[in-house]
Amino acid sequence: MKWVYTSKSWQIFLILFIPFFLGVFLDLISKMFSIVINETIMNTIGYVSFIILFGWLLSLGNLLNKKLPSNVKYSNIFFNVSLTIVILYIILLDIRSSNEFLNSLLAPYIYRSFTINMIAMFFMFYAIHFIAKNLVMNERKDKIPFGAHIQEFFMLWFFPIGIWYLQPRIMRIFNE
Repeated sequence: MKWVYTSKSWQIFLILFIPFFLGVFLDLISKMFSIVINETIMNTIGYVSFIILFGWLLSLGNLLNKKLPSNVKYSNIFFNVSLTIVILYIILLDIRSSNEFLNSLLAPYIYRSFTINMIAMFFMFYAIHFIAKNLVMNERKDKIPFGAHIQEFFMLWFFPIGIWYLQPRIMRIFNE
């Protein structure tokens, strides 16, 4: 977990996006030259990217929470449960979309899918909120009001851009 706060912004960016760019590149090559690429390879690339991203988020949230002074520390149980639910949701969504029989079996219940999507989005937003709030509380060493971490929230939400601003701050927190 030490790599979360010792790596530079460009290193985190590359770690998070090399699998993604590799998948996009292979997909583009297969379409341009009509080459069939094994679906297992593409799925593996997607899973690696997924594991790295959620591993980074989970490590970052837990490390930032552990670094907080005891008078402002919050429990991270709901954060861990939230990310676990999102991970399970994405895995089940992948299984459902890759299995034609299961997909046709669940088609009449599609209205429930919207509810499940909204629940998963809530848990993902909570996880981002938790990380953003812990980041700002670590910098200020005090509790913060609700809107004080909006900028960090959106930087985490759009992390390909936000990582360039957040990672130096994360490194500064852990180098104190």
